[in-house]
Amino acid sequence: MTMDMPYLKAISTPLLAATLITVSAAAAQDGEDCDLNILDPFNPKWVEQYGVACNNARRVSTTPPAGLDPENGIPFERLKTMPVAGQGPITFTAKTYDANGNLIPKTVTLPDPVIIVSWVFTTDVPPSTVCGRPWQSFKMLQEYVANDCDGALNSWFTMNCDAIEYIDDVKNIDRACLNMNAGGQGCDDTIAIGLPTVGVPFAFGQMQDSKGAYDPYFDAASDYDFAWWEEFVIVAVADRSSLIRPSLNPTVAPNTKDRITDNGEPVWDVVNQRYRRPNKTDAIYPAVKEKLENFVGWFGDDEFRGFNGYWEWQALWQERSWNGTPATPNPPYNQFPYSGLGLTLDWTTNYDAETDTVWAPNESDPLPRDFYALSEFIHIGQTPIYFIGGFEGSQYFGSPEGNQVHWYDSCEADLNMDGQVDGADLSILLDNWDTEEPTSENPTNLCVNIGKISPRVGGAALVELLNNWGDCTSWPFSHDELSPACP
Repeated sequence: MTMDMPYLKAISTPLLAATLITVSAAAAQDGEDCDLNILDPFNPKWVEQYGVACNNARRVSTTPPAGLDPENGIPFERLKTMPVAGQGPITFTAKTYDANGNLIPKTVTLPDPVIIVSWVFTTDVPPSTVCGRPWQSFKMLQEYVANDCDGALNSWFTMNCDAIEYIDDVKNIDRACLNMNAGGQGCDDTIAIGLPTVGVPFAFGQMQDSKGAYDPYFDAASDYDFAWWEEFVIVAVADRSSLIRPSLNPTVAPNTKDRITDNGEPVWDVVNQRYRRPNKTDAIYPAVKEKLENFVGWFGDDEFRGFNGYWEWQALWQERSWNGTPATPNPPYNQFPYSGLGLTLDWTTNYDAETDTVWAPNESDPLPRDFYALSEFIHIGQTPIYFIGGFEGSQYFGSPEGNQVHWYDSCEADLNMDGQVDGADLSILLDNWDTEEPTSENPTNLCVNIGKISPRVGGAALVELLNNWGDCTSWPFSHDELSPACP
């Protein structure tokens, strides 16, 4: 995600944006107050808050589980497990590239299918390598294989509905305020809430104009490979075997009759008061050993394989996430709040919006329980996932209102979420056309910024809307086979 830390590009994570137009930016459709009092990209104090969270991430490895410390321990009940064998399979026709670079049909069967979600950012210039392709170019059910040739490397995901559950039950945020019709504020708020839930900052580099003044729409995004306004959500389907936890317990399946996984919870070393990798005397060791046999991962230009390679890869992630890369002494942009325990860390936790105060607890203070956010998984190298669609964050996270369809019946450029791209969406885009460069005082409507080539709603967004004209492609599976609906 930063030009000096290529391994961080793997987290081009985790989901947000929105579409304004019919309702005041300060209120949801039902008139409810939507001043969420959150830390957002318009407040330069986010950099300090992010740095504090990266530092506190070190303490996670010595914080006991909630089973031993119910009040302050890590809530491992938030770890999600993937379907056990027998809940599939699904068979479908995917698209893949042949040796000549042409998309051709391919029949695929996934024994244990799972829906996965990630935040990714716009690639305005396609990668120079023959294997790298920007997500925006992907077609429905197009195959993607994690590889060492493009910037994605091991892409990071969470399971469908996990982030929605966290926002509902832990953050207690009314997702009507994140709806596409909640105004441009809703689009920005979705990003400001969604990126921290997966531990991702608003930028991996300085956000400032040519004179050094803070600029949330900084023009140097391409220099750092990342800007918050470029973020959108992708949804894909994969077999459970293509994913692994980047954790001291990398298993993804629940306990079964013949396999103990502790449902993903890592081993707590009572003697040393910290988490550790399992050894041969631990009940979960056979499941962990089996899960790591086919691991392929990358860290920068280095490749890691198998059981031993995974532990080297995981240790490097921990070291570089907290300490940064020696070659790039630019904290906190070269750091990352990585738990190494299977849960993402929400770096905005405990920010006091009323006083605009950054959270900086003493070493003896317990870490807040809502610091622990989502179950994280990575895409194992040389294994396939199948792209379903790209969505604005507000399409995915905002609760539908009135005649709006759910995200899985919507599509890119469906600005009013009625399931089709037509004249109504064109009218919304033209009403939000930016005649000037956006600023903090004159923000753009990111939900209408289709394609996100620049922070400005203009000709590029219009071209993308016209390219998507017509009915949205519906969810490619029956809901009985694989339902995208959240409880």
